[in-house]
Amino acid sequence: MCFYSSCTLRRSNMEGYTLISSGQCPLLNARSHAKLNYDILHDDKQNIYLRFVSNSGGGFFSPDIIALTAIKDVLQKLPTEKVFSSTVFNCLFVGKSANNASFLAAVLRQEGMLCPSSKHVYRHQIGNLDAICKNHAVVPNKTTS
Repeated sequence: MCFYSSCTLRRSNMEGYTLISSGQCPLLNARSHAKLNYDILHDDKQNIYLRFVSNSGGGFFSPDIIALTAIKDVLQKLPTEKVFSSTVFNCLFVGKSANNASFLAAVLRQEGMLCPSSKHVYRHQIGNLDAICKNHAVVPNKTTS
């Protein structure tokens, strides 16, 4: 069982976090024209986090702030060449919106940490696990990532 309560923080404000970048990505469903808005954050120790901000399609999501280290931990436990579904990320969320895992996968695809499977629209392959740091010129805390 995978649960990262210490890496998932439920916060309604940004106290203790600095916004690195905001992004927007399409949802995984190609028929949807909705966009998901997200933030990339860091704390005073340079640990990196993601959070969902809004969804133009109206689907619910949890306001959890997810540690990049927890995301990497989940991905590093998967076989590199295998495809997988978004449900591997369910363990990262305190809130239980059914959309959380697929929304996170959409963000990770946008950032390059995941690649779409060539055989199934809702399956993924591991991409570049350091993509977020490289895309946003972030130097992560070496002791936690």
